Amino acid sequence: MKTAELTLRLPEAEALFLQGFAEKHKVPVSELIVYFIEHLRKVERYNPHPDIQKFAGIIPAGLDVVTAYYDHVEDKHK
Repeated sequence: MKTAELTLRLPEAEALFLQGFAEKHKVPVSELIVYFIEHLRKVERYNPHPDIQKFAGIIPAGLDVVTAYYDHVEDKHK
């Protein structure tokens, strides 16, 4: 695999966390970044099946699903 050099400027806290995480898991920082980029590519390529997409947004955002479920069960068994 061909590689390229890249210099990143990160906030100190994030850089220290990344170095500590890499050391703890015995993985080079560059490998962690490659894993993260690969994950971003997978997420970007993910497109749900059209049969699943058609259901997106049909449940109201503020719905209390637990209460709705119990109300449904209560009505069903009256």
